[in-house]
This record gives sequence, structure tokens and C-alpha cells, in this order.
Amino acid sequence: SPQTFRLENSSATAPLTVNGITSGSTEFEVAGVPGSVNAGAFQEFTVTFRPSGGGTRTGTLTIVSNDPDEGTFLVNLSATGLQPDFALKGPSGAVLPANAALSLPATAVNASSTSTLTIANSGGSPLTISNIQSSNTSEFTVGGTAAPFTVASTGEQTITVTFNPDSQGSRQATLLVTHNDPGKPNPFQISLTGL
Repeated sequence: SPQTFRLENSSATAPLTVNGITSGSTEFEVAGVPGSVNAGAFQEFTVTFRPSGGGTRTGTLTIVSNDPDEGTFLVNLSATGLQPDFALKGPSGAVLPANAALSLPATAVNASSTSTLTIANSGGSPLTISNIQSSNTSEFTVGGTAAPFTVASTGEQTITVTFNPDSQGSRQATLLVTHNDPGKPNPFQISLTGL
């Protein structure tokens, strides 16, 4: 949300001419720049923070005016960019790394077993899951909450994978989860194996 800054003119007689207020970073947008400030008065302008990434972000605000003492005045800006932090947890609750191999319970042909996975968001902004898919939908079916959905900051959402083998032997699939966490592989994928 925009933050309001106040530009005051402490002179009792002369107006302050504002030649410009600019930001040295595209992440800090300046709006409502006054052209002048009457003697003994103030004007306000806003700076909106639009982070392109997470963590501490910095910039410099440059105010140029006809003030004889401080014609160019610099203001250091700092803000924290929040972003989602995607994690996929296996049935045991352990976080699975990208490209992990997950073995599902041994299951008889034409029977089924269901495993619960958890999508977690430990980040500071909502995590959007836009798609979840299995590369072998005839034997590995994704269920539970249907995508798209949102996981709140510090929240979790469960999904299920049902293994229904149609023949004996090792069966494989890739589970792909498409999300909005810029810091993780996208789509995030793991290998599923069932016997």
C-alpha cells in the first residue's frame, strides 16, 4: 500500500519549488509530486512499494528543489518483499526435494491405495497452486482439493494420490505441481513409484 510522505516548507516568506521527486529503483513508485509548497505549508506525495523479489529491498528517493541549503535531498528507502514459500510434504510429513522419488504402498492389481501429501506455504504471501497433474492418470490419480487453489501464508493444504495398478510390477508416474513461488522449480515435480 502507498506510504505518504510530507514535504514541509519552513520558510516564512518564500515558496519552495519542487523540481522533481524520483526513485532510483523501479520497486519504489512515486506519485502525487507537488510542483511547489507555499511558505509555512506542506504538501504530501506517496511512495508505493512493488517488490520484484523477496527479502530486503532498497532504493533511494531523490528530492530536487530550489532550497538553497538542501537543493538535492536523498532519502534511503528499505522494505521487505514477501513471497510464498512452496513445500511438498510426503505421507510421513517430511519435506520432499524437487525430483524426489516417492514410493507408494504395495498394492494388488485392480485394488487401490491412497497416500496423502501436503502442500505447505511458510512464506509471507499467499501461495497459488494453479495445476496438479499426474503423468500416468490411469494408475496414479490426484485427488483431494482441486487446483486452482490458494494456500495462505503459513498454511497447508492436503492432496491425495491414489495408486490403482492395472498390471503387476513396478509402475511409475511424475507428479507435477504448478505454483507461484519464484524460488522453486516450476512446475515442481517428484517421481511416484508403486508396486
